Amino acid sequence: MGSVWETAYVAVVIVGMLITLVVGLLTPETVVFIAMLLCWNAGILSLDEALKGFSNSGMLAVGSLFVVVKAVEKTGVVDRIARHVFGFRSSEHIGMVRVCLLVFFLSAWFNNTPLVALFIPIIKDWARMRGFAASTFLMPMCHAVTMGGLLTMIGTSTNLVVDGLVTDNGEPPIGFFEPAYVAGPAGLLCIVFTAVFAVRILPRNGGLFRLVRDRTKDLLTEIEVEPDCPMIGKPITLLTANLNVPLELLVKIRRPYTGDVFGQSSALKTQTSNFYKVTKGNYVDIYPVSPVEPIQAGDIIFLACPLPAMLDLQVSTVAKPIKGIKVLDVMAVDLPGRGTEFVEAVLGSNNKFIGKSVGELRANFQDSYGANVIAVRRLNTSAAAEDFADDIKASLESADVRANEPIHVGDTVLLLAKDDFETRWGVDHCVSGDFFVTSRVGAVPRANRWRDYLPLLIFAGMLAWVTSKQADMVQAAMAAIGVLLVTGCISAKKAVGYVDWALLLLIGSAIGLSKSMENSGLADYVGDAIAEGGLSPWSALFCLYAVTMFITEIVTNNAAAAIGVPLALSIAKALDVSPKPFYMAVLIAASASFITPIGYQTNTMVWAPGGYSFLDFAKYGLPLSIIYAVVAVLLLPTVFPF
Repeated sequence: MGSVWETAYVAVVIVGMLITLVVGLLTPETVVFIAMLLCWNAGILSLDEALKGFSNSGMLAVGSLFVVVKAVEKTGVVDRIARHVFGFRSSEHIGMVRVCLLVFFLSAWFNNTPLVALFIPIIKDWARMRGFAASTFLMPMCHAVTMGGLLTMIGTSTNLVVDGLVTDNGEPPIGFFEPAYVAGPAGLLCIVFTAVFAVRILPRNGGLFRLVRDRTKDLLTEIEVEPDCPMIGKPITLLTANLNVPLELLVKIRRPYTGDVFGQSSALKTQTSNFYKVTKGNYVDIYPVSPVEPIQAGDIIFLACPLPAMLDLQVSTVAKPIKGIKVLDVMAVDLPGRGTEFVEAVLGSNNKFIGKSVGELRANFQDSYGANVIAVRRLNTSAAAEDFADDIKASLESADVRANEPIHVGDTVLLLAKDDFETRWGVDHCVSGDFFVTSRVGAVPRANRWRDYLPLLIFAGMLAWVTSKQADMVQAAMAAIGVLLVTGCISAKKAVGYVDWALLLLIGSAIGLSKSMENSGLADYVGDAIAEGGLSPWSALFCLYAVTMFITEIVTNNAAAAIGVPLALSIAKALDVSPKPFYMAVLIAASASFITPIGYQTNTMVWAPGGYSFLDFAKYGLPLSIIYAVVAVLLLPTVFPF
């Protein structure tokens, strides 16, 4: 047991870490890593203890499973199963049951984060085709994934972290299905609650494409160049200047195909264009549009701004009307063409425009990512169509304060992009990358080959090996990676990119921090205080569950587990009872995050696509948390006796 100053020092470090995580000044992995360094450099951790977390079996299993699960995800098998199970004739309540039950059982075998990433676009597409609001289903899906992840030891990284911590302290490994004894009944009861009440509690926010489709005139203007327009043959920049519309709001030109679609711009004759037929004849889309592209008669020009905002701006600048320009009745479905599609995407932490203004986003997005911004949804808002119209007008009027508001991680954009956008920016990126693509309109799925099913067979073999107790998770997962590499299902270069290295840094650091709580005597101090306070084992279990659940709601689940496990072991030691119900309580409470959008990564992932507010999470998540906690605390001592 450490000295008094070591106990106080580690307590101050942990409190400071929690405050910094809540404020959000630095990324979670950075904060936890610095906290571990502070304990290490104070002499509370030795070199081996500080670095042991980075060779912990739990951390290695998490990293390996990222690769295996990603290979399975890319087969498209889960996608097809989901679309078949969801069906197209169910009511909202029946659809809710199907969605929740499917992901509840699937998440027992897949890591939560990639599973939610996979299901967000599936649910958005399914809901759109059924006429449902996607927001009614996204949060329940997310929470059902979280609850299902507690059915097995591989369902969530937190389970493996807890297992690694307890085995490092001499306890036997947690059984593969042991968490299900508590998580199964608790999760199913929460799904019953969801089926009855979620449709009434959650908002009905459509996706950005639905918004654009329903309120197109608030977002787009479509004009046609008539034969008598004096600007024919002149650069497109002259037209946008006369309209007082910034060039960055020019989405694309649709031109009648006459054999010379590029006019006088020889520089553009080398670019690839996409031809397709419409009812009025042959057309070609010019996308992206060069500033020197010459205007031609019959050009249909799409502008990412509402007509009233453009007209108001013309009046305010005393612009002269342009002869030969006709405003058309714009429809959102006219905008994509063959080779282009609507893409709805959440901005990740590596995106170049995080921290920059809306004006900068619109001005430079095409140059950076090769796509046009049609609409923006701010994080923590439901974003009515009028809000978008105001934002677009604000981007035209640089003096408006909203044009200077910064873009944040989690904001959602609706883009008109080439059909390879997701391949270049979204497929292998998660929320820590540039984009997290949540929906595509106009995409054509690729047909599967027999080799695409090989990763699924390898994954099934890995699970069979683990459940038969012939190998631990690290050995089985790494063997699966080896087979995937040898068979050519993945490449070594891509495998490295599939791993969430930030999460591994957080886990390794959190394990070191957990050891500092033991070495300093802080964990024993808390355990002794509870024992001297006269609390019964059941009361102590409830307090530990509540504290862990509170920490995971405000910081991260892995940090909560790292703090909770040494407390669980010390409390059990002080009360002279079995530690298993206590560390199993930490395992469950650390992942049962339903109340806030920041307590668990998957909550954050559905926050923007669903257009939810903090209050939406609390209204639906608080009853779930209460139900789950009551069932868990009642069952834990029964299943795992004191």
